[in-house]
Amino acid sequence: MTAVAGTPCATGRFADGTPLASPGGLSLVCRGVDLAGLLPGDRVLDLGCGRGATAAGLRAARGLDVVGVDVASQPADGCVCADAAALPFDRGSVHGALLECALSVMADPGRVLGECARVLAPGGRLVLLDLYARAPRAETAPNGGVFLRGRDEVLGLVAAAGLAVIACEDHTDALRTLTARLLLERGSLDDLFGPRGCGLTEVRELRPGYLLVVAAARGSSGARVA
Repeated sequence: MTAVAGTPCATGRFADGTPLASPGGLSLVCRGVDLAGLLPGDRVLDLGCGRGATAAGLRAARGLDVVGVDVASQPADGCVCADAAALPFDRGSVHGALLECALSVMADPGRVLGECARVLAPGGRLVLLDLYARAPRAETAPNGGVFLRGRDEVLGLVAAAGLAVIACEDHTDALRTLTARLLLERGSLDDLFGPRGCGLTEVRELRPGYLLVVAAARGSSGARVA
């Protein structure tokens, strides 16, 4: 399977009991949903949903019909066990697809984005939030994968999948807030960058940032799904 279980950029809990999450948390995901023009009742796939926290939050905050997708053998309620690179959904069957801090840990991101393009209906939207390298490197990571991709490479992957970028925002400040809290409370960034093949040396050299991208299925002329 291509997908990696668990969406959050960092796992576990802070000292006060609050769960670690992606930079910006649910509020930043909601911004992406709003930029995408997704409306209450729209069917949205949350790929790499982990325990389903974001999916549940979007149902409550935006009234979306969110279906979580994860490779976990026992997914959370409202989620299905499936590979993001081989989605068990019909062509053009969903209004939106969310990739929150997930694409950067998937072995074949191009294939995953291609599946997003396949299942999106005309006028459907992809909402992508993920780490990226502000100073990308060409070398491979020790596990044979790649280090964080640069902004242009991420946008290139989206375009190559047949999706048209309609919004792109840098939210590196949200990443700085999360990393500072991780260092202060846990003394390590391993939970955040380790799964992406980055040790402290790579973190310093890659200068990670956090990107929000919204893209539309081509051929839709910007029209919404009926």
